[in-house]
Amino acid sequence: MSSLTPRTFEKILREKLDERFSKWEEEFTKRLRAELTSGDPAVKRLLSKDILPTKDVAVHLSDALIGAGKTESVDVGPIMDRSGFLLTVKASYHTAATKGVRVRFLFSPDGANYDTPEDADAEGNYMEPTFAAGAVRQKSVIVAYASPYVKLSVTNLDAIYPVVVSLWTSRVK
Repeated sequence: MSSLTPRTFEKILREKLDERFSKWEEEFTKRLRAELTSGDPAVKRLLSKDILPTKDVAVHLSDALIGAGKTESVDVGPIMDRSGFLLTVKASYHTAATKGVRVRFLFSPDGANYDTPEDADAEGNYMEPTFAAGAVRQKSVIVAYASPYVKLSVTNLDAIYPVVVSLWTSRVK
């Protein structure tokens, strides 16, 4: 019996969400429009409160210079009330660079003992923005929480030139 990896969980979650979201979104939008235009005082009271989801965006790296072959790691923090996050990575490559960056998702049950980079690679728990020398590339992916703690590890795969990296997460319920 195979174990459910975070990557497999993410794929299954996306498929299920895609199946249900289209129908739900159409019905929800129709009902919300009807309620918002009804003039009902109760609806107006609810809308005056902070009941709608808000963006929960964190900047983990902002134009950080990562040396050739070096790694920069950041904690996403303990996760209590979210199911995942949207990870956005922007990499600015040197004009003579030959390789890009890899961002690994290292999971931990206790905030102290994290997956090793080799095991994260073996499980497919990473993402790599496309690479082109001298270019700026940005990529976003959804990462499902498989444990309460996640560390993001950004490695410059180029052995000679540094890279400038920005990294954001947007937590989702």
